[in-house]
Amino acid sequence: MVCEENLDPYRKAFDLEVDNFSALVAVGGDGTFNQMVNGMLARPDKKRLPVGLIPTGSANDMGRSIGLQPGAIELAVSYIAKGEAIAVDTTRVLLDHEGESSLPEGGERLSFCRHMLSNAALSMPAKVANGASTWQGCFGSSSYSLSSYLQALRCGFV
Repeated sequence: MVCEENLDPYRKAFDLEVDNFSALVAVGGDGTFNQMVNGMLARPDKKRLPVGLIPTGSANDMGRSIGLQPGAIELAVSYIAKGEAIAVDTTRVLLDHEGESSLPEGGERLSFCRHMLSNAALSMPAKVANGASTWQGCFGSSSYSLSSYLQALRCGFV
């Protein structure tokens, strides 16, 4: 399924006939994967499928946190083909609601409820990506490593 607009990954995972599939795989970056997972977790029928990621985005924080470097397409496909899976926690954030029962349906739900994929990034990906954009023209994907190192210096981790 090709996603052409914002929220397409969310809508497709939300509306999918899950009984016809054994897994749902995102080919993209962190945003595509996050929207797909949120669509799956927002389903009123509570049906779930294992999800996979083939990292083709620019930062690929989620892919890196599970051991998939950018461009590791063959490795990601081999994990999916083998059915290898790892558990990843999510953190659910509700805005202006006490529970999910009062949330609107569909894409509007994302304005009030989001599941964030938990990894070891300590909420630093946005700062790292922002810092990396300065050096991307010179260093390419290595700009993320440089930005990570500089953020660690600023925080006193190095």
